[in-house]
Amino acid sequence: MAIITVSTQITIEDDDSLRRTYPFGRTVTGLTAFQGPQKLTIAANATLTIYDATEASEHVDPWTFLFLEASGILDVEFTTNEAHGNEELATVRLVQGIPFVLGSNVSYYNHSASNAFGGTADVIDKIRVDEPSSSAVILTMMLAK
Repeated sequence: MAIITVSTQITIEDDDSLRRTYPFGRTVTGLTAFQGPQKLTIAANATLTIYDATEASEHVDPWTFLFLEASGILDVEFTTNEAHGNEELATVRLVQGIPFVLGSNVSYYNHSASNAFGGTADVIDKIRVDEPSSSAVILTMMLAK
């Protein structure tokens, strides 16, 4: 079984030169498959599907660990319960050089407007990225399970 170790350190220095450091580390064990890291070029003003559970032969499926890092701005769309009446979309924006990590593929759909946690737990079925400006972006991606 393989492992992934994620280590991050955030350092904040305020106007009075007071410096605070917040280290964080986590090891994920028991992993059996990896995809990547791979570098994908997302063309200017383009949208690309980077994961689709219906094309599982091309990906680690189901994944339990996701790593994304972009060389510029990228919008990421996560689809849960794809192609059903209760399909749920969620988006986040990546900025240059700050990694985005998920340690689970669980997401909710069919929830009320006032309680996103009151729905049905499912998995993320599709991930798309969109380059919203006019410059190509390099996306580094890794999946594991």
